[in-house]
Parts: sequence; structure tokens; C-alpha cells
Amino acid sequence: MDALMQIAVCGSEIGWVDKQSARRLVIVITDANYHFAGDGLLGGVVMPNDGHCYTRTGKYMASTTMDYPSPGFLKQKLIDEQVSPIFAINKTKLHVYDQYKELVNFFGKESGAVADLLSEDSSNIVQLIREAYETIAQTQTIRDNAPEVMENKWIKDLCQCSDRTEDCNLKEKSFSLVTPFGNVDINLDFICSCQCEKDENTEDSSSDCSGNGTLTCGQCKCDKDWAGRKCQCPEESKLAPSKCIRDNSTDAEMCSGLGTCLCGDCQCKKTGLRPGEIINGKYCECSNMDCPSDPDTDLICGGPDHGQCLCGNCSCSGNWTGPSCSCTKHTEGCMKDGVLCNGFGTCECGNCVCNASTVYRGKYCDECPSCAGKCSLNKDCVQCLVFKSGVISSGDCKTRCKDFKINEVDELAPEMGERCTFKDDDDCSFSFSYKENPGKDVTISVQRRESLSQRSGSTRRHSWRCRRGTGRGSSPAPYLEIARYYPGPTRICQV
Repeated sequence: MDALMQIAVCGSEIGWVDKQSARRLVIVITDANYHFAGDGLLGGVVMPNDGHCYTRTGKYMASTTMDYPSPGFLKQKLIDEQVSPIFAINKTKLHVYDQYKELVNFFGKESGAVADLLSEDSSNIVQLIREAYETIAQTQTIRDNAPEVMENKWIKDLCQCSDRTEDCNLKEKSFSLVTPFGNVDINLDFICSCQCEKDENTEDSSSDCSGNGTLTCGQCKCDKDWAGRKCQCPEESKLAPSKCIRDNSTDAEMCSGLGTCLCGDCQCKKTGLRPGEIINGKYCECSNMDCPSDPDTDLICGGPDHGQCLCGNCSCSGNWTGPSCSCTKHTEGCMKDGVLCNGFGTCECGNCVCNASTVYRGKYCDECPSCAGKCSLNKDCVQCLVFKSGVISSGDCKTRCKDFKINEVDELAPEMGERCTFKDDDDCSFSFSYKENPGKDVTISVQRRESLSQRSGSTRRHSWRCRRGTGRGSSPAPYLEIARYYPGPTRICQV
């Protein structure tokens, strides 16, 4: 905590670029809990942290004389100096990560603080920083120094006509918006008399006012004994509460308590109880803040770039989907070697969701911890296609093994995949290797030559063919016939 304080307040020592010119990020990589105000008492340090710079030539000079700062004090300094901390916590220290997550929540979005898990070998540090920066860059905090008597709604509606004479008598008609990249000066010019209010610009008995009022500046001013937004109902019947209550609703309040009933129509309040809230709907039952928020950014419907809130439901735009418009439709994050989720899953929100019915797991559904290899699965087709033997008949061979890709080679190499060795019915050994390719087809390499014979002191390589026979005449003993030149794959025969 005291290190973060020094990083925030020692601008010249750290060498920070002017905060109006660039963002300031600090990465904290740790696997230990942090200290805060009061912990210094254990070492006899009682002087409170004053938030000043005590760093000289890269060394903190007040570590034994000044206590740690409180989280609240540090938060204020980080915000004032526009320093955003990124806490990278070793993923094996989940209890430490939980503590920093709470600290980040306390700091709030205004600080730009982010906490995330770091792999044991730190291989994801660049990705972590990139994702953290994108989260920080999505939000920006703007403050103002306007006096209380000046309502900030004029910032949005600078061209609205004011029906309040006190607005025109304000002595202070300017203020500033405070942003991380400098201040923006706002000068207000209240329009206390609009051109559209002049008699020559009004329309008596306007059809837009049901013929019962004068259209002035786009609004109806009803004649005597008439009421309503368009002067559509008599004054004595303008209150019709039964028409302003939702059918089958447990809420018996007119216009959900957020508007007034006029001629059977709800006139909703312009703003709700929360900053930026807009009330709408036939019965003022809707709010632009009653929709799900993105779990990562906490923005309603993922923010204006992702979607908008329409009466409790997010209407997503572009390539965004999901209840909170936080899921992308792009599939780049699910592709590996041109295959979507390795053929064993579906792409949801840009991430692979592996089929529960398979044993494949991992980011791309390409990891199989429980798989013991597929030598036995490939054995029968290798015997059938190459050696014309085995449990598969020649008639079924082409049908059952039509997808096998088999190459005959002189030697099996490690890059050909997992090596398998079996003995057939003639007690002859044969070897092959298999390798799974993207798209889940398999290439099988069968060794053509393997047996060795010794002749005249020299080693020669041969190919062999084996055939089982029986004795003739009065000698029923079986025999094994060996032929030297057979251009097929190798079998090592034992006589």
C-alpha cells in the first residue's frame, strides 16, 4: 500500500508523463496479502501516512517512520493522480486474490483498478494486461465543480426554454467539467424568451391540440375546460385513475407511482431516482436501468456499443448477444488449426463449451486426460487393409475402414505419432504409428521393413511372409512356412 502511495504521489521521481497526455498504469504482481493503516503499530510505527513523496533515487525513505496508508486515503490519491493499478495474483493463491478483489471493489470504477489471476509461469501476463487495459479504457469518470444552485440538467438541454425566472438571474453562469485529460469550461446562456413563444409563431385551435388549444413551442396550451397532452379530454374527466393502473398488477398505484394520470394517459417523470435513469412505458413501469449488466464491466446491456435497455430486456446490436449483450458472436476465440472447438464442442460467447458426452476438455476441447491411446481402435483396420487378415472380413474392410489414410514407410519416426505394436494370429509382430489431424481424421504409418537376419557375419534387412500349414500323410505336425521376398509390410516370424 505504501509503495502504491509513493508511485501515485512521486510523479517526478517515477517519471510519469503528464496525466492529460497518457494513461498511468501500475502492475502489482504478488502472492501475499497487503498491509494497511494500523499494521505499522506492530513494528512501533505510529506516525500516520501523510500522502507525501519520500522516495529518493528509487528507495522509500520512510518505511520505518511512517505507517501504511488506509485504503480510503490511497483510493483518493490514485484517483487524484489518475493512476490505475492492475493487481496480478498467482492463481494458486485464491484467498489472496479474493482480498484484492474486495480492495478493487472498494476503490471503485473511478480508480480504474483491476484484479486478475496470473498463471504459475506468468505466461498470460501480456493477455492479462491487455484485458485489464480494455476494461479500464471502457469507462471514464467526469466530475464538475458547478455550484448547487446551478442544475446540471442544462448541460444536456442547452437549447431548452426555461420557464423559471430564477435561472435567468443566476450570477454564476459557468463551471468546469473535470476529466483525466484536462478541464472543459462550460458557459451557460439561458434562453429566457424563445422566438417560438411570440404570438406570430403560435397556432390557435391547432389540430395538434385537438382543436382545443394553442400550439406553442411544440407544446399544447389547452383552452379553458380542456386538458391532456393534446387537449383531448374535458377538464372534469381528466383524472381517470383506473386507466392508469396496469391490468392484473399487484401495484395499485397510478402510473406505477412514477408519473401522473392525465386523460387516461400516464405522464412519466422525466428522470428516475437514480442518476441518468429515464422512466417510460405505458404505465411508467419501465426504466433504462432495469436490464442485466455485463458481469465484467458492470455496464447495463454491456454499454451503448453493445445494446440498449428496453423495458427490462436488452436489445443487442451488432455482433453482441445474450441477456446482457455481453456475449460476442465472433468465433475466432474458439478456432484452433481451422477447426471449431476441435469438433467436440460449441462456441458460446467466444469460448468453447465442450460436449458433456465426450471426454474432451480444455480451451479448445482438445485435451483428453482420460484417453489411454487409440492403438487398439486402429489395429483391426490396419490388419484388414495392409495384411489382409484380422477379425474384419475382406468384404467389410472397404466399408468399415474407408476413412483410414495409410502410408507404408521404411522406418517409423516420432513425428508420425504414437507407436503401436501387435502380434497377429500367426504370432507375427507388426508395427504402425497414428496421428490425429485437424478435423479428427487419422493418418496411419505402417512400417514396411523391420526384421533382421544374420548371414555370413553381416546384417541384412529382409521382408518376410508367414503362412501356417499342417503335416501331410502320416505326419500331422503343423509347420510354419517362411517366404523371403514378399513386398508387403514387415512381420517378425517365430518358428
